[in-house]
Amino acid sequence: MKKNNLKLLLVLIGLTLLYMPIKAINYNNYNNMPNKVIPDSLMKIFNKACVCCHSKEGNFFVKSKLNFSKWDNYSTLKQQKKANLICDELTSKSMPPENWKKKNEKLIPTDKEIKEICKWSNSLNSLK
Repeated sequence: MKKNNLKLLLVLIGLTLLYMPIKAINYNNYNNMPNKVIPDSLMKIFNKACVCCHSKEGNFFVKSKLNFSKWDNYSTLKQQKKANLICDELTSKSMPPENWKKKNEKLIPTDKEIKEICKWSNSLNSLK
């Protein structure tokens, strides 16, 4: 029984990886991306490094964690939490994923860009 569950889990992980975009999609002119709370300067960073997976075009698992296409639908509290997670993931280098980084080296957020994102994230914590 446990062996079957493990096999099923491995198949699901494999399918998730199979459908996860590896190559960046150019979203510099992504007109449907809401950005009322996200400054344009940061939206450019997110467009180059995050939106290809974390938007309506991303796979189900990834966009269920963070979906920039639905950012404006998130409550202020949820936006704060998501922004803090973005900062944490980028700071720890957990995101973007390694397989994406290998194919998109020029699109990886720089330390300076990550600091800008974290500064923005911290500014959202004062919103009510």
